[in-house]
Amino acid sequence: MPTIDSTTPPAANPVGTGAGAAAGSTVTAPGSSSDVPDAPVKTSTSLSAMIRQRFQRRRVRVERVARRINGNRTLRVAARIGLGVNSLVHIVLGALAISVALGLGGNASTSSALEAIAKYPGGYVILWVGAGALWALSLWQLTDAVWVTAPKRRLRVTRRLGNVGRAISFAAIGTATAVVAAGLTDGDEPTTYEVGETLLGTTEGAILLIVAGGTIITLGITSIFRGASRNFRQENADLHGAVGYIVDVLGIFGYIAKGFALVVVGALAGYAAIFTDPSQVVGLDGALAYLGRLPLGTTMTAIVGGGFVAYGLYLLARSVYLRTELSRSGARI
Repeated sequence: MPTIDSTTPPAANPVGTGAGAAAGSTVTAPGSSSDVPDAPVKTSTSLSAMIRQRFQRRRVRVERVARRINGNRTLRVAARIGLGVNSLVHIVLGALAISVALGLGGNASTSSALEAIAKYPGGYVILWVGAGALWALSLWQLTDAVWVTAPKRRLRVTRRLGNVGRAISFAAIGTATAVVAAGLTDGDEPTTYEVGETLLGTTEGAILLIVAGGTIITLGITSIFRGASRNFRQENADLHGAVGYIVDVLGIFGYIAKGFALVVVGALAGYAAIFTDPSQVVGLDGALAYLGRLPLGTTMTAIVGGGFVAYGLYLLARSVYLRTELSRSGARI
């Protein structure tokens, strides 16, 4: 009969077996494969946190640079001069539109307005100075987009896009001013009809024309909304009394009239693309000519021309009462 050696410890039960294991449960040894899934989760979390931190640091760095550029006194002075030159261009453009409405001839376009300025003594000097100032104004407006504040994200994005759009507009006018100042307008440039005919010759060109028309209409509607809602007040210092009232009236009338003209230009471009009619691809002068052929067209054209003059006067007021002080949070106050 075998004997039991009491000095020999009993053999350990296999892992996960024996009376000590709960029914239906599995005991896993440390370091087994079931512990592995926790590691990737921690790695992924730490990686995403690292990416967010890097993005945050870069955003802070960009904001700091933009704040320094925007607060530069020389750039502010140049921006004010750019607003003054842009004001002059719009006033002359409005006067040309009124001249067309009254049957006195002329061509209401940006290039025609710039060429009219160049004919005066010192005109080319004004244009060269204006071109540089408009580019500086474009840079100043672009840095404004960095610290736009709004309670809702959608509104912040809209305001940023508005600042970027105005910056592009100022840069485009500055480039056109430099072209006229350099004497590069020799009359050989393709007409809007030729451009439209080229675009409508291909499917891609027609699509591009529709997109361009839609973009111009959007800009026009935005300008109308900006005037009707009076949110252009954010651009200026707090004005009260008669001065504030006059600036408000100029801004409302100017933004709405300019927006209406842009909507007409964009609608005609869309019409040209849909009906393959290159004659409807026009600029501001063509849009005003189209309005002139409508019932009460002379009155509408004169009102739009007056609106451009009002917008030019508003820009002049903005150059004087430009809001430039910044709070610690970066918002304009």
